[in-house]
Amino acid sequence: MTDSNPKNRYLFLLVSLFALLLVSPLVGNSPVIRHLLSAAVTLLLASGVYSVSYERKHFIAAGVLGATGFFLIAANSVYQSTSLAVILLTVEILFFSYIACVMLSRILGEPVVSSDTIIGSVCVYLLIGISFAFFYMYIELLSPGSFSNTSAVVDGSGEGSAAFLYFSLVTLSTVGYGDVVPLTDFARTLAGLEGIIGQMYIAILIARLVAIHTMQNRELR
Repeated sequence: MTDSNPKNRYLFLLVSLFALLLVSPLVGNSPVIRHLLSAAVTLLLASGVYSVSYERKHFIAAGVLGATGFFLIAANSVYQSTSLAVILLTVEILFFSYIACVMLSRILGEPVVSSDTIIGSVCVYLLIGISFAFFYMYIELLSPGSFSNTSAVVDGSGEGSAAFLYFSLVTLSTVGYGDVVPLTDFARTLAGLEGIIGQMYIAILIARLVAIHTMQNRELR
């Protein structure tokens, strides 16, 4: 893989992120919707790998994690064991966190602000929220009752993810409606950490984009 950065590299990822967010609340007793949610997670894995494919080492690392996640989703849909779900969630947390870190590093190093930079910045923000959502699912799976109002069965392929995605996003954005509440010390600590990261991300990103934009204006004069 070369270090090229084609236009709209992150657009596919953004569409995949919104697809997951839109499909997850629809999961109920319908097996069709469950398969659709698994497909959305798989699509997100593929788009995540593509988003960092500009550098060989990142492409390989993300590809290995993404392929592992894909096979675990397929296996979990057949066997549906708790241990398999724990492994799948672990892989997904590592994958989304890795993609977010690689993308953020590249975005902060961009010499110009482009539409792709803005789209990538939004993707990183959503990836942070999704990473924490899977972490909350991981905690709930290992320690049931760690969160209030999350009665759905947790599944690494996306089953039961709606409440945790919702909680993660309102925590990241510090909205905090209070309808879903962390009940254990570890869950509270993780939620507090996500809130801090959400505020720091916005502050650092805006400062960086303003600095790049200022440099661009000076070069145009």
